[in-house]
Amino acid sequence: MVGESDTILTEEANRLMRLVNVEALKSKLNMEGKEMISYSKLLEACESMGVATSLDEAVAFARLLDEASVIVLFRDKVYLHPNKVVDLIRGEVPLALTPEDDPTRDELKRLQDKREEIDRLAHSLVRRILWSGLGMAIVQVGLLFRLTFWELLWDVTEPIAYFARTYHWHSHRLRLLPVHFE
Repeated sequence: MVGESDTILTEEANRLMRLVNVEALKSKLNMEGKEMISYSKLLEACESMGVATSLDEAVAFARLLDEASVIVLFRDKVYLHPNKVVDLIRGEVPLALTPEDDPTRDELKRLQDKREEIDRLAHSLVRRILWSGLGMAIVQVGLLFRLTFWELLWDVTEPIAYFARTYHWHSHRLRLLPVHFE
C-alpha cells in the first residue's frame, strides 16, 4: 500500500511539473508579444521548456493545446490568442456564428430589405435620367437639323449649335463638380 501511494504521488508530481512547464511555455509565448508564430517554433519551445522530451511528444502536445483551445493551429501557423481569431472571424462572418434568435439577424434582414428598396429606387431614377437625357439630345439634334435645312443656313445655325453644346457640357461639369470635392 505504501508503494501505491508513492507511485500516485510521483505521477501527481510529474503532472504538476508538466503543468508548471505548460504555464511557463504559455507565459513565454505571450511575453514575446506576438499574435502568431510558426509551428516549428512552437515545437522548439515545447522541447526547450521541458514540456516535451521528443519531437513526437511536442507534436502531440501541440495538438492537445489546439484541441483545448489554448492555441489555434492553422496550416504552418500557430495563433497564440484564439479569442482574437474568433472575434476577427465573427466580425467578417457575422451571421454564420450567431444563433437563430439573435436580434442582429432581424436588424440585418431589415437593413438588407431597405437597401434593396433603395437600389430599386436608384435604378429607376437613373434610368429616367438617362432616357430624358437621350430625349433632350434627340430634340436638340432635330431642332438644329430643322434650323439648318429648312429655316436658316449652317452659317447661322453653327454658332447656335456651338453655344448649345458648350452650355450642356459646362452645366454637366458644374453639376458633377461638388462630387469630386467630397
